[in-house]
Amino acid sequence: PNLSTRDHALALAWLNKAQAAARSPVFDPEAQGWSVRALGERAGVDVTSFAKEHPLTVTVWSLFLRLSESALRRPRYPDVAALLAAHDYGRRFGAGDERHSAAELELLRRTANLMAFLFPRHMRPHGHKGLALQAVTRAVEGIEVRYVTGSGATPP
Repeated sequence: PNLSTRDHALALAWLNKAQAAARSPVFDPEAQGWSVRALGERAGVDVTSFAKEHPLTVTVWSLFLRLSESALRRPRYPDVAALLAAHDYGRRFGAGDERHSAAELELLRRTANLMAFLFPRHMRPHGHKGLALQAVTRAVEGIEVRYVTGSGATPP
């Protein structure tokens, strides 16, 4: 995303603290002290002072999710089969339906796991859905991905 020089420096400071914490031998993203706010306090970056849709906020949340995802011990959906079974994929689309590629289903599984990790422990759903959608899709599909939601009348 388009970060100003100042915001880029803040994001790097936050990322350096987060990476240092993630390299710890006792790193556990499901532990109480692992949060965007706690890492921001260590880095001197108050992410909560920025608007939810601010590029720095979205970037930091995306980085937080990327670091957390790799160390999740108990993802809700450990594999695509678990995701498909939980949502009755076979009944909805027919057994052997090739409508969705394996790559698409893997992205969907990762998205579902990060949403389950994010809500409600790290972010309240009420009033944060836009930020969550932006952060999770960027964590899963890459930092440059951008989707237009709603009517699409507003230019990206």
